[in-house]
Amino acid sequence: MILVGGLIIYGENNTGFLLVAIGVHYLMNFYTYYKFYQKSRKSYLDLMNAEIFKHKRSNENHLWEFDDLFFRYKDHKYEAKIKWEVFKSYRVIENNLFLDIDVGTNLAFILGESEIGIDDFKKATEFVKEKVTQKHI
Repeated sequence: MILVGGLIIYGENNTGFLLVAIGVHYLMNFYTYYKFYQKSRKSYLDLMNAEIFKHKRSNENHLWEFDDLFFRYKDHKYEAKIKWEVFKSYRVIENNLFLDIDVGTNLAFILGESEIGIDDFKKATEFVKEKVTQKHI
């Protein structure tokens, strides 16, 4: 808009000033948004790197326990026992098992086949299928 406005002004028409003003306004908005994006991105990456560092420093493996009454998850920060009735569904996408919890926004536990091996992944998937679909019957 600034370029077109400049060409109109060069052609001796005053309407070009309006286009230049609108173009400058949008340019300033873009700059403000871009700076905010860069700051937010840096903050997000810093938080992610700090979490990765904490996880590596703790030197703990994640624990997934599939019991008849509950699902148990433990890592360096959290430990939870969740009854099977809480899960609304499960999904297998690209060799990853997603356990979806029936609360608020999409909260899921994710376990990959590459993490536990093909045989154990099949066993876990079958067990979860039995437990999660059992509550809907």
